[in-house]
Amino acid sequence: MTDVGIEKANDELHRISEDEVMRERKEEGKKETVLSMHTEGFPVETIARVMKMPEEKVLSTISHTQ
Repeated sequence: MTDVGIEKANDELHRISEDEVMRERKEEGKKETVLSMHTEGFPVETIARVMKMPEEKVLSTISHTQ
């Protein structure tokens, strides 16, 4: 592999790593929002619709924090 090839591979690895970090941050933000909405008394159906998540995932998120 040439130096250019190694540099491109390294750049791609860095980009993928950043994408993964961003996905984790977004997922954590979604969890926080779900929990906040639940704490405020929003029904699971409403949380699921607003967050564009299946109700089962909302319920799972809520139950894993209690």
